[in-house]
Amino acid sequence: MPFLTYSIEPELAENFDQTNAKNIEKFLTYIDLLNNKKRAILVDKNNKVLENLSKKYFDTIGKISSIDEHIFSEKIQSLVRILNDSIQYKNKFGDSGTKIDFEKNIKNEIDKNLFNKFNNDVFPPSLFKFSVKIFEEEFLNKIKTYIISKNSEKRKINYLFVFHKEASKYLEGYSGKKPNFPISDKDIKDRLKDPKENHFYKTNVMKIKSGLNVLVNWWVQIPKVFRPKNFVFLSDTPINVYKSHRYNIDKRKKMSKYLFENCKEDGFKAELIFLDPFDLRKQWWKHKRHFVFGEDSSLIVDSEFGIEFVNEYDEEKINDINKFVIVSDKENLQSKDLSQQIDLMLKSK
Repeated sequence: MPFLTYSIEPELAENFDQTNAKNIEKFLTYIDLLNNKKRAILVDKNNKVLENLSKKYFDTIGKISSIDEHIFSEKIQSLVRILNDSIQYKNKFGDSGTKIDFEKNIKNEIDKNLFNKFNNDVFPPSLFKFSVKIFEEEFLNKIKTYIISKNSEKRKINYLFVFHKEASKYLEGYSGKKPNFPISDKDIKDRLKDPKENHFYKTNVMKIKSGLNVLVNWWVQIPKVFRPKNFVFLSDTPINVYKSHRYNIDKRKKMSKYLFENCKEDGFKAELIFLDPFDLRKQWWKHKRHFVFGEDSSLIVDSEFGIEFVNEYDEEKINDINKFVIVSDKENLQSKDLSQQIDLMLKSK
């Protein structure tokens, strides 16, 4: 899953000494590895564990009289450093539903299988038993915990971006070459009810709408004080003219109305934006079906089928061949393209 959430029992700080120092070695190794990938979240239960461990460290360095005591002092120092290196989640945020995957005490040890579960970057739908509900609980809600951690003092993540080129194509209802004129002037809801409409139109529209509904409903349930204020859905222009042409302007209004009809809340904004292909290099859109969290792209999820991750025939099921990938390499071309496009968009606002 995207993030391991863990906590430390108070007894560890109280009873940690040379006799049980070896009990944390594997734990420290695993948490340090996850920290390097920014994938570990320390849930602070207001029990002052870090404060007490820091105090114990400073108490020990003033009393070192042997090699063993020196080694123990370094062990406490490593423990404090590694805990501090994790993403910090304060329990004062009032989210009692935060799931804790592992609670470290003086005796237990983190399981290798648990570590592997969170060290993995690829998440096939079978991990969620092909269930949208489990995907929300195990994947999206971990990202919610991450967002709350980042937005605890100020909103470091104020934007969510969804990139999916084919969305506008499906909503416009064409196959093959992009049309020079609109396929229809009707609202999408009216087209869905029209018996004369292409019988594939509804299926293709639901490929987009169903997945987007999952993300939007999850977004609006994040507590307002921590919720990113902007949800931005980016797609290609549906009509083969500049995005500033009245055809594309009208299409953006109609598509936005359909996609975000229930997203009207003061201070929060959901919008559809077309990227003008005349402004992009050739094949810019290739393989770009990503969810990006934050103006600085602090978290990037590559969804194999983009927003089409929900089964269009059963909204409770995940598309059975869609996998999600946490992008760790921020220097690859895809990540750079996404970040650059986000920067350009924000500067133009």
